[in-house]
Amino acid sequence: MRYNIFSGTNCGSECLEAVRSLSGSGPLLDGPDIAAYEAAFAQAAGTRYAFSLASGRMALYRLLEALDIGPGDEVILPAYTCVVVPNAILYRGAVPIYADIEPNGFNIDPAQAERRLTPRTKAIIAQHTYGRICDVDALNLLAGRRGIAVLEDCAHSLGACHNGKPSGSLSLAAYFSTDHSKVISTSTGGMITTSDEGLARRLRALQGETPFLKASRARAILATFVLEYVLMDPRLYRAGRLAHRLGGMLGLWAYFADELSLTRPTAYPYPARLSCAQARLGLSQLRRLEDNLAWRRRSAALYHRALTGSALADDPGHAWLRYTWLVEDREAWVRLLRPLLDMGIWFTSVAEGRSRDLREIGYEPGSCPVAERAASHCVNLPTHPRVLRPELLAERLAWAAAEGSGRYRLLATQLPTTGGSR
Repeated sequence: MRYNIFSGTNCGSECLEAVRSLSGSGPLLDGPDIAAYEAAFAQAAGTRYAFSLASGRMALYRLLEALDIGPGDEVILPAYTCVVVPNAILYRGAVPIYADIEPNGFNIDPAQAERRLTPRTKAIIAQHTYGRICDVDALNLLAGRRGIAVLEDCAHSLGACHNGKPSGSLSLAAYFSTDHSKVISTSTGGMITTSDEGLARRLRALQGETPFLKASRARAILATFVLEYVLMDPRLYRAGRLAHRLGGMLGLWAYFADELSLTRPTAYPYPARLSCAQARLGLSQLRRLEDNLAWRRRSAALYHRALTGSALADDPGHAWLRYTWLVEDREAWVRLLRPLLDMGIWFTSVAEGRSRDLREIGYEPGSCPVAERAASHCVNLPTHPRVLRPELLAERLAWAAAEGSGRYRLLATQLPTTGGSR
């Protein structure tokens, strides 16, 4: 078996559901399952309202639009994120302002965010990186004094909690991603959550004006879902990855490949609504969310003990999208785990998906040294349920940590949880 980061939360019954949708069983684009999925998602996020879209990046764009954030406005975001986040800000004509991350983690540093405030600041993005809740209380306090919106980036954190409240309900509004690498997967997909009545009315009006993708693209997304489920199976992956790469070269996969676009895409509706067929997949994923999270927490605990020799505190506040730490020599760890894992590291750039010309998205190299160091030295492991034997990965981690040479030296100051280190 060889593990990977994609299609890790889906099951065979969902694959069959996608096949049925492709064969015409049930509505493809619009239908009652969308409202049911949004209601179930709102419940999971602890909010009154949820609005689905075709991707997480579209959800952020729509949320900025609903808040009338546009030309000349500034949005503070962590300098350790995915490039689609500053892209969505730029598509609105606004200005992304990068703040460094905490020295002891991967989330935005509230003190650094405060230093970036100007009279033009309209929002702060509170990203819960890898599923760990950021210091959202400090950000809410900071923003509240100035009438600024805090928007949770919950792309990694569905199911995480803070003081008993789910991520997605900790500020004015939040956006989620449900693509094939996230806590739950609908192949592509996004969601906005809020309990603010006025914002919900604005979002509902915008949703009514939002088109669906073409039926052909919706079917291509479902076909991608089915084929990825098969090709990413750990028992088939050694051959399946070759087929997947070939499909990528031939343009067969239905992804939103607009990471390097500095202007809003026009090849398809942007934003677009999530299809009814994908909403059915989402409903199935939400029904199994607690089992999914329990597996992730168990896997993270195995990795943590292997690396540090200490138990990982049982933390229901962490969704554990991935288990991430910093190392001296990242390539040595990639080689060590390669027989078992196609690692697929996040984030190797302060704006993952763009490795050069960072000034084009408003980032000044050298301005956020903690984030740049993390991007150069992070390693992370998948925790999803299709990693059937996480103990195999843990055994290699333990060997490397015990071996203790420079090749495998941990930069333990940024291990992402409590617990002692070797």
